[in-house]
Amino acid sequence: SMASIVEQIYEDLKKKIINLDIVPGTKLKEEDLAQDYNISRTPIRSVIARLEKDGLVEVISKKGTYVSKIDSSDMYNLIYIRKSVEMSIFDTLCGKLTNEQIDRINSILNEQKEIISLETSIEKSRRFYDNDNKFHETLFEFAELNRAWEIVSKNATNLNRVRVMANLRDSSHVEGIYDYHVKMIDNLIKGNINEAKRLFAEHLDGGFEGLNKVRDRYPSYFL
Repeated sequence: SMASIVEQIYEDLKKKIINLDIVPGTKLKEEDLAQDYNISRTPIRSVIARLEKDGLVEVISKKGTYVSKIDSSDMYNLIYIRKSVEMSIFDTLCGKLTNEQIDRINSILNEQKEIISLETSIEKSRRFYDNDNKFHETLFEFAELNRAWEIVSKNATNLNRVRVMANLRDSSHVEGIYDYHVKMIDNLIKGNINEAKRLFAEHLDGGFEGLNKVRDRYPSYFL
């Protein structure tokens, strides 16, 4: 059906923008997209409208449609919200993880360790990013806050673009994230709430630092 075709094209373009296959500032032409996807321009228009709602593209009158540049102040606000929400989850879970939950989170961490051993590439960056999301999402799930995760991640599309850029930076960066995750979980299991929170705050502050480094490296991608 046309609706499912629109959905497919939307998901495909969204993924390409977040994965930086299409970089910020790129002009998107309806006729080119219609040709690429072998479809008329009407469905393409509705796809663009959805991407605009996500904040991933902007339509500038008389000029055209562009993949939006990243607003740094938005990033800092998102990280702040994420930090506050996730900190409260630590309170809920500290010292209360079941054996089954511990096994689940450890298998995600084992997968993370395998990804780290790969050569640096966009593919590694994406896989690490997916796994990193799964790690945090699982903690929200343990706290029965799946919906909160959806709300946080739904608004994080631009932050996600930056995370893909940051993960590409160097392998020591992703190894550092993995080490934080392992220590955080260890302290959560043992019930050391202050240490778990300290590590998490440091982990996210590293995210701020990563943001600045990414902005220095790709200034044209930012507002």
